[in-house]
Amino acid sequence: LTDTETATPTDTVSPTVTLTDTLTSTDTYTSTATPTVTLTDTETASPTITLTATQTDTPTVTLTDTETATPTDTVSPTVTLTDTPTSTDTYTSTATPTVTLTDTQTASPTITLTDTRTATGTATTTATGTPTATGTMTPTRSPTDTPTRTPSPTATPSPTATASPVASQSVMVRVFNSAGELVFAIPQPLQFVDAMSGVRAVDPAFTPLSATATIVMVGNGGTFVWNGSNANGQVVAPGVYMVEFTQSSGGSRTQQFMVQETVLQAPSACSVQIFNAAGELVKSYPSQPGPVEDLKLSAATLVAEAGGPGVGISWGPDPEDSLTWDGMNGSGAPVQPGVYQVQVTDQTPGASSGVRTAFVQVLAASADALAGAELAPNPFGGGSLFISVPNLGPADSVQVRVYNLAGQWVLSGQGSGPSLSLAFPRTLAAGVYLVVLDARGASGVPRRAVLRLAVVQ
Repeated sequence: LTDTETATPTDTVSPTVTLTDTLTSTDTYTSTATPTVTLTDTETASPTITLTATQTDTPTVTLTDTETATPTDTVSPTVTLTDTPTSTDTYTSTATPTVTLTDTQTASPTITLTDTRTATGTATTTATGTPTATGTMTPTRSPTDTPTRTPSPTATPSPTATASPVASQSVMVRVFNSAGELVFAIPQPLQFVDAMSGVRAVDPAFTPLSATATIVMVGNGGTFVWNGSNANGQVVAPGVYMVEFTQSSGGSRTQQFMVQETVLQAPSACSVQIFNAAGELVKSYPSQPGPVEDLKLSAATLVAEAGGPGVGISWGPDPEDSLTWDGMNGSGAPVQPGVYQVQVTDQTPGASSGVRTAFVQVLAASADALAGAELAPNPFGGGSLFISVPNLGPADSVQVRVYNLAGQWVLSGQGSGPSLSLAFPRTLAAGVYLVVLDARGASGVPRRAVLRLAVVQ
């Protein structure tokens, strides 16, 4: 639908109401509102009828000896009906140039209703207020929104059914060692549309765990990748292996293609995994150096706390054959208290050590070892200062160092347990001092607290 602006002539009725009081002396008994054509050189506030060059159908309103209803669009004085013989001058508006009444002595045909006293042979004075309603039909060209139906061609995509090619070639892949023993086979044949005409090894030798063997099947666009593992997922021993491709195209017709791959000696490696009592994996350390000779833990217990000492896990004589678990899971959150299994798997090709396991108990984290530490008395007047550390156990050690506000060391001491004392020299000057406490609680995590001490003399 297209909106088009259309000029439409419209007949408009414009009623004009003019109220004029006229005093007239005539020879007849007529009370008539008679328009008088007067040429005046006076400033007159009067309505001006302007004749414009417009095609106008102007009905003439005539006061006759008839009851006539005058159409009025506004609240106006009552139209007076006079039972009098009618002598009516009819003025018809025609399409003429505009006549404008100006404040000059100009003889111009201006129709003006004025309040003029005229002496005639009849002494009859009639004052009549006659409203005149003039209906004007003016054809006006107005733009009109006209909906127009316009046919628009539309391109519509049509789905087309296309026959898809059907895979008719099946390819089975198997890997044999130099003794002719099957070490690996794909679980189900590969399907292709086109027949295979040969095979080609991209790299005829590779090292497992760090590279793979890629073999291109010529003709059908297929590719086979072998990571050097056997059917059980273990890396095969170094040596020469034959990769066999058997193609079936329906019925009993088969073709075989062979390609040789050499497996190189892979570096020793192992993986470390930690499981909870439910057998769920909570932490994994893949690709650790190997091989695995023995599995040892540095402690039988640990507190799961970030930054804590954790538990050391070692599986060989070299320093790199070890790591430390701090009790965090794979997401970095502390594990729940309980017994956990540490499992180290040797991934060295041809290794016979297999899997080693050990167990560690995770304890609940204790409160801050130095939380609630206090000095007494404070202010301190000399003698021995008592230090209370309620979260320390009897065997937990604490070291005390005292500094002045300039950062200079004054004295130090050490002890163990939740309560200890420190003797101050009598020569210590009055002022504010900093008492630094360093301790290790049950978790083994080092803690530090700094307390203020006021010395008075």
